[in-house]
Amino acid sequence: MDEQYGFNVELKDFITLDYEANAFDTIFSIGSIEHVRENELLPLCQNLSKALKPRLSKPTDSNRSIQSASS
Repeated sequence: MDEQYGFNVELKDFITLDYEANAFDTIFSIGSIEHVRENELLPLCQNLSKALKPRLSKPTDSNRSIQSASS
C-alpha cells in the first residue's frame, strides 16, 4: 500500500505493541477500542498517548462559545 498510495499501514496487535514516544501525528481506531478488555484500557490509552506527537491546538468556535457561556 505504501508504494502504490503513499500510506504506511501496519497490521499488529495494538494492545500489546510498545510504541515509540512521539511516533505518530494521528492514530485511527475504527472498530477496535470496543473490543479491548476493561483491564487493558488504561494501559492502552497511556501507551497510545505516549506515541502521539505533541500538538498545539487552537480553540475552535464551539470551544469559545462553551467558554463564553460558562463565564
